Amino acid sequence: MDLDFAERTGHGVPQIISKYGKEAFEITDSFILVTLPYDSEVMAMLDSDDHLNEHLEVNNNDRENVVIQLIKANPYITYDEVSSKLNISIATTRRIFTALKRKGILVGYRTNKYDKWKLKD
Repeated sequence: MDLDFAERTGHGVPQIISKYGKEAFEITDSFILVTLPYDSEVMAMLDSDDHLNEHLEVNNNDRENVVIQLIKANPYITYDEVSSKLNISIATTRRIFTALKRKGILVGYRTNKYDKWKLKD
């Protein structure tokens, strides 16, 4: 989902098969493993400042903690700004905010034209 190949309904499976073949899938009784190879030429061209691996290794709790820190620094931060800073999609950003709201950590409200976020103590 983070790579925008698929979403929760699985409509991206044909797209993955068309780009990587059926070999990308390993299906067992208890899980489906999808392995997407990367293009080493493209990876070599990335600037060292991109920190691609840092973003790929961040799990959901780490992302939530980063979002909490971003909100502490700027209660008016937008989904676009968070998405850009974490190098994730807007949809993923919204899911993180929704998870924080469900956990009772975050409250959002509208002030004038802007959304403001408040962290519960």
